[in-house]
Amino acid sequence: MNNLNVAASRPINLSFTLVHHHLSNQNVLIFLRGYPNTTKYKHLHGFYCSEINGRTFMHHSKFHDIHQNSRNDDHASNNCNSLNNLKISNVKIERDKHIESKWIRLQRMYYNQNGIEKTWDIAVTRDSVSCLIYQKSQKAFIIVKQFRPALFARQVTDLNQDPSGPNVILPEKIKFSFELCAGISDKNVSPVETIQAELEEECGFRIPLDKIQSVKTYYTGTASNASMQQLFYVEMDDESEKAWKINAGGGLESEGEIIEVFKLPLEHVHEFLTDTTTLKPATLFYAITWWFLEKASLQEQQHFYFNKTN
Repeated sequence: MNNLNVAASRPINLSFTLVHHHLSNQNVLIFLRGYPNTTKYKHLHGFYCSEINGRTFMHHSKFHDIHQNSRNDDHASNNCNSLNNLKISNVKIERDKHIESKWIRLQRMYYNQNGIEKTWDIAVTRDSVSCLIYQKSQKAFIIVKQFRPALFARQVTDLNQDPSGPNVILPEKIKFSFELCAGISDKNVSPVETIQAELEEECGFRIPLDKIQSVKTYYTGTASNASMQQLFYVEMDDESEKAWKINAGGGLESEGEIIEVFKLPLEHVHEFLTDTTTLKPATLFYAITWWFLEKASLQEQQHFYFNKTN
């Protein structure tokens, strides 16, 4: 890569770095798969210590909890429809490829690759929309936490537990997913109208269409499916948040959704993303990375990577 010198590093469990561009005199975020062989990492007194090309950088590793949005909210969620009161029972998991679903279609592709006959199983899923919300007055992202049946099934399987039968698995025994506000695309309305409805259902915000910015459309999976997701972005301040907030959100009970709304302060984003005890899809990582690339100030970038504010 031309005209780029490594100007700083970050903890070993991140997959992107900050470099300095000579010509523009700006710091640039670069996504990497791994680290160069010249990089050595040590952990010292609660700090990650990294050394690249003879230069040493440190980053504090202390984790801070993210704050729940509804804690002091006039639109606090109904306790009977919260993750804390969720109970799962009478579970039956069928592994029949002939199960019909309006959400997923199973296909098998037969093809010849360089003279070799092959097959590939494809799970065709519907396209989706998502939205990253940034509260600029409070310097915080607004995300959601929800129960995902597929994650539940994976967790109990990994624990070698049989979920079948009348037994009840309590919330403290499973983990929930932190995600962007998102939903399945509706072919009868535009993507921006779809995410507008999801923002109201999940987060309780009725946001004007002209305040919802289209960011990028990308594939959410390439190995087993080729579904696409369109990412949107909404920015609000204290005044607009109050004006747009019409209910507590939480999802549609008729669709079995149980969603909680959280605020993730910028100062805690690094610790949140690198915390392996919280479940997060790749789309959340992408959206936040995009924000630091396109929206964050240099000071915010420095704080994110090096925990310093100068």
